[in-house]
Amino acid sequence: ISKPKGEASRPGRGGYNLFKTLGWNQRTYNSVLELVTKLAKEKLDTTRSYRSQSKKAMHRLIEAVRKEYKFIEDYDNDWPVHDMLKTYLKNSSQTARNAR
Repeated sequence: ISKPKGEASRPGRGGYNLFKTLGWNQRTYNSVLELVTKLAKEKLDTTRSYRSQSKKAMHRLIEAVRKEYKFIEDYDNDWPVHDMLKTYLKNSSQTARNAR
C-alpha cells in the first residue's frame, strides 16, 4: 500500500489525517500507536528529531512493530510507523527544546 502525498497531521497544508487515511478501526490504530510510542521511549532519543535518530535503532523499532502487527508489512516502507514516529518525535523533541 503506497504512502499518500503530503505529510501526516497536516491536512490543511496538502497533507492528510493518518487515522482517516489508514481506515483502521480505533482500537487497532490506538494499539499500534501505543506500541510505537512505547518503543520510541525505550529505543530512541526522544529529545531529538526523527531525522537525528540512529538508523539502526529505528530499524530495530520498526522490526519490533512488524513482529507484533504483521499487516504493517503491507505498507510500502512501513510508512504508517514512520508517520507515527515523525509526529511523536516532533512533539517530544519540541517539548525538550522548550524546556531548556
